[in-house]
Order: sequence, then C-alpha cells, then structure tokens
Amino acid sequence: MTIRLKNVVVISDDIAARLWRDLPHMGRDDDPMRAAARDHAAAVERLCRDAGGSPSDLPARSRTAYTWLRFVSEPDHWRRHLSTLRRLQAALAVAPPPVGAAEIHLIAMSALWRIRERSRQRRPLLLRLHEGFMAADDAFLEEFVATWAVRDMASLNRVGRDFSLSGGFIEIAEQLSALAPEPDTAAMGRVHDLEASFHRVNSEHFNGLLKKPTLRWASVASTRTFGKYRFTEDLLTISPSLDAADVPAWVLDFVVFHELLHKALGLTPKGGRRYAHTPDFRVAERSHPRYAEADAFLKRLTRFHS
Repeated sequence: MTIRLKNVVVISDDIAARLWRDLPHMGRDDDPMRAAARDHAAAVERLCRDAGGSPSDLPARSRTAYTWLRFVSEPDHWRRHLSTLRRLQAALAVAPPPVGAAEIHLIAMSALWRIRERSRQRRPLLLRLHEGFMAADDAFLEEFVATWAVRDMASLNRVGRDFSLSGGFIEIAEQLSALAPEPDTAAMGRVHDLEASFHRVNSEHFNGLLKKPTLRWASVASTRTFGKYRFTEDLLTISPSLDAADVPAWVLDFVVFHELLHKALGLTPKGGRRYAHTPDFRVAERSHPRYAEADAFLKRLTRFHS
C-alpha cells in the first residue's frame, strides 16, 4: 500500500527555508513556525489514517519530509535546531570569501548534504544539510562551512562522511527513521524474508542484542555486492540476486551476518580514514561456522553471472 499526498516535501522545504531567513525573530517554544510544523505533521497522520494506513506508507521522499516535521516540532529538537542554525550563521559570517548571499538549511533527507548554486533567478547559494549535523560542535561547523565556501569538495566529502559515522549523527538519523519506519513488506522477497533472516542471525550470532535495522531488498540484482550496511540510516540492503529458490537460506543468513558485523563493530579510524574490513572484522567473519561454504557459494554465483 502506498499513500500519496501532495506538497508534503514542499511544505517541509518551505519551513526549513523560513527558519533560516526568520531566525532572528524565533526562539519561543510557542513560535508559529513550530506550530505549523506540528500541525502539518498531524494533518499527514490524519490523512494517512483516513486512507487506512500510516505515514510509513508514504513514498520515500514524503515519508522523510513527514519525519522531519514531526522531529523538529518537538520542543527539545526545536531548540537544538534553532541553536544549530545560529551556529551555522556564525560560521558563515567568518567563512572565507567569496560566499556572498548564501543560506544553509537543516532538513531530513537521504543525502548528507546538497548544494544549489546561484541561479539566473538570483536565488542565493544554498547548502542543505542533513538534520544529523545538529550534533556537531562549533569547531566542526566552522570547518565544514569554510571548506564548502572554498569549494574543496574532496575535503568536504571526507569530513562530512567521517562525521556522519559519529554517534551523535547516527542517533539523530535513527530517531528520524523511527518516526515512520518503512513497512515490513519491504523486507519480504519473492522467496526469502529479510526479517526472518535477521532474527535468526541476531539470535545465533549476536545473542539477540542487536537492534533491528531497516531491512530492504536492493533495486539492482548485483552479484558483485551482495549486501550493504549504511550507518547513517541504520539501513541494511541485500541484493535481489539472493532472493531465489536456488539460494539456500543459510547463504542469505551469512550475507546478513556479514552486514550486521559492520553494525556491531563499527568503523576503525586510522590515518585520517575509517576502515570497515579490518583484521578484527575478518577474524569475526571467519568465525561463522559455514564461512567457507558460503564464501564458495557466493563466488560461484558471481562467476555464473559475470
């Protein structure tokens, strides 16, 4: 079931822009803009309920926009959001030229950030940041904005990606996604059920201690990348090439085990970078009782489709 509502994304983008532009006049918990975000989120919930569903049934972009409206309308989040915008304005004020007219919006989105250059319509330069950057300290925000100002995109990507793996960022990202989790049907394939696989692997290999990530079959049936775990969204995706009758459940479970190891072990910093497949990770991976069988099966599958 998919529920399509008009203007959910437009409304959230408009509120994010107005928060930046009208920031000097905001600050109270009873501010009309906070009330607008809360009321729009409530309207979405009501319309979804009338349609026999919930905001989880919205298309991805509308669902993300709804979660942001709900999130930012909470008093604590509202205050932190405004405080972060003020810190971003202070960082922009000391950024190296030539920044000129520019805006920075905090919003929920699938990307970490997006940049809109100046246009012939004289729209200002715009940097859209994931709401998770609300967890950053002043020094980081100053560095990030200064790097953006001089268009050092390589450094911007490195610094931004590293921060997106921090506990503060991930906590906010998880809070947002929890407000409207994807329907469980996203985990059900034609043959295999990712949720059932997660529960088997979590029980057998992690003592049932891992919190369930969002589970999803990928849109492309790759035989080179069978799975991927994204820390920023607590999202585990599996290639549909494994959703086949000739792929045993234990092979799928091994791939899920591999991706859950990333969730459990995190990333290891070294030399200014973060690494996932460390020696400790490989030792843990090889501790799986069917590691050799699963590895051989996946290699045969890759050769067959290459």
